[in-house]
Amino acid sequence: MIAGGFLVLGAVLGFLFNLTLERHRSSLAAGARWDGDIREYAAALIVACDALLEERIRRDAFTAGAVWQLQQQMEQAAEQVEGLAPASLDLVADRFRREILTGRYESDVFKHSLDRQAAEWRRVSTLMASLDLVAPATLRLMAHKLVRTAQDALNAPDDIDLPEAQVTAVADARNAFTDSVRRYLRVKEAPA
Repeated sequence: MIAGGFLVLGAVLGFLFNLTLERHRSSLAAGARWDGDIREYAAALIVACDALLEERIRRDAFTAGAVWQLQQQMEQAAEQVEGLAPASLDLVADRFRREILTGRYESDVFKHSLDRQAAEWRRVSTLMASLDLVAPATLRLMAHKLVRTAQDALNAPDDIDLPEAQVTAVADARNAFTDSVRRYLRVKEAPA
């Protein structure tokens, strides 16, 4: 009878141990199943945010080039025009600068940059939806912070160069997101 009691107790303990072990294996397998997707979505999101920032910087360079060209033309015109008050030249220069800045939207280079930016935003939206489905809350929070920071930077006035503080803020958000993904995936730093 005592032996039968130990047999039943051993069977129950074995069953509980196997149940606990199976649950642990199942949770590890479920986590591992999504790790590849999370890694892929996170990497693609970082690349897309970098591309968005790059397009904005490209448009800033295009605008700066157009303004520089205008300034060169104005200096040449100023040398040719004598007797015109400097204040009048400044007014003419301001008018031309406004025309350049508004006219750049008609440029094919500028239009293509805006089209690429719109395509990247669609990509970011898809990636965020994917991360919202499979990533844990901490990663989703950091991903949303990265996207918000990039959006704030890209919503800066288009007639001035992107402020360095906003470029730095995007880089900081990108690094924080990268670090949180690395922690989640338990990626160790390679020895230097």
